[in-house]
Amino acid sequence: THAGAYDLYLRGRFLWNRRDESSVAASVDFFERALGLDPDFALAHVGLSDAYTILGIYGARSPSDVSAAAREAAYQALTVDPDLGEAVASLACLTAVFDWDWAAAEKGFRRALELSPSYATGHQWYAMNLLTPLGRFPEAYASLDRAHELDPASAAVAVSRGIVAFYA
Repeated sequence: THAGAYDLYLRGRFLWNRRDESSVAASVDFFERALGLDPDFALAHVGLSDAYTILGIYGARSPSDVSAAAREAAYQALTVDPDLGEAVASLACLTAVFDWDWAAAEKGFRRALELSPSYATGHQWYAMNLLTPLGRFPEAYASLDRAHELDPASAAVAVSRGIVAFYA
């Protein structure tokens, strides 16, 4: 991967992790710039997918406006690396949140975590976008505990733990 593309990707992820509308919107530009330098940078495609997904989930953009772009970016990542757990997790999230196809989403999340067991966001999204909506709170807590072990500084994981407690 081109060093400049990786730097832009990291900057995009930093902004994406802030989880406010303006930061997530700005992350799109960084991911697109990274892909301009390296069109085959699979993780930058995943970042772009995740940014569009969050903009749709948070209501900053209409899901109908972002879901196609989010899916296309995830598919592009899988074209580059068919076993990239991060991309599989992105598609599973889209399947849960925008399609409400729980069975397919669960299959996707399980596959993603099999491929990338250290991916904290995969564990968090599994908890928040599948297990919690289905009322499977003990599993959601366990998944968030794993996400917290993997990324103890993640504000998104910390907030997610509170959300699950609220719904439980």
